[in-house]
Amino acid sequence: MTFQLQIQQCPLPPQLRNNNSSIRCTLTKQGQRFLTKLTTTNTNTDNLIKKFVQSSPKSVLLSTLTHLLSPTNNNNNNLSSLALPLYTRITESPWYTWNPTIIADLITLLHKHQLYTESQTLISEAISKLNNRERELVQFYSKLLESHSKRASQTGFDSAYFSLNNLLHTSSSLYVKRRAYESMVSGLCVMDKPREAENLIRDFKHGGDKKIQIQPSGFEFKSILYGYGRLGLFHDLLRVVDQMEKNGFVIDTVCYNMVLSSFGIHG
Repeated sequence: MTFQLQIQQCPLPPQLRNNNSSIRCTLTKQGQRFLTKLTTTNTNTDNLIKKFVQSSPKSVLLSTLTHLLSPTNNNNNNLSSLALPLYTRITESPWYTWNPTIIADLITLLHKHQLYTESQTLISEAISKLNNRERELVQFYSKLLESHSKRASQTGFDSAYFSLNNLLHTSSSLYVKRRAYESMVSGLCVMDKPREAENLIRDFKHGGDKKIQIQPSGFEFKSILYGYGRLGLFHDLLRVVDQMEKNGFVIDTVCYNMVLSSFGIHG
């Protein structure tokens, strides 16, 4: 049997849009004081974290944790090492609910600092928690792939990519297949591999890979535009725009802006 999926909408790739499912918080003054105290005092770190979690509201705790997990804020190894113990304490709070974005960012941070045992433990715990619920698994692996790609972590990316590819080929859910497919294409483009992403689209479009046929949507085309634009490959950029038009997709303002931005940076 051949699965056929086609979505004619043209949403933005995750790199170019605000993702409401992500927790985006600005570090508060209370959080800043906490981090400063942790890095300038000899007081037991675990006691300071425990006290901070017990005395701070949810918003302060989440903003502090997401600050530590952010790719733009984890160059400080001393601060980065606080993310796991802070997360562990926060999970003990009665209000905390498991969040795939937070756990994916934490796993990626640990992987970046070569804490492979700790990162793999969190992955195993996540898989066990999700208990083969494929929709939640594909969301988790998609977040993990996105997080690794933002940090240009090739080994972490490859592992998450393998898991998504496995779900794509084994799941009977059309939703899971589509979600895995679009995440794989988008991730390759962020990793500066838009040509590989195009090859992936071509393979699935013609159903050559185990008879799983997926027609590309505007999402995948925009991801590839983004990938070629990052690299300044103008010929390929314009070629993809032409392909979009031939496939019936509207070349909107976002597409034009990506082309102009690439010319402005690399032209």
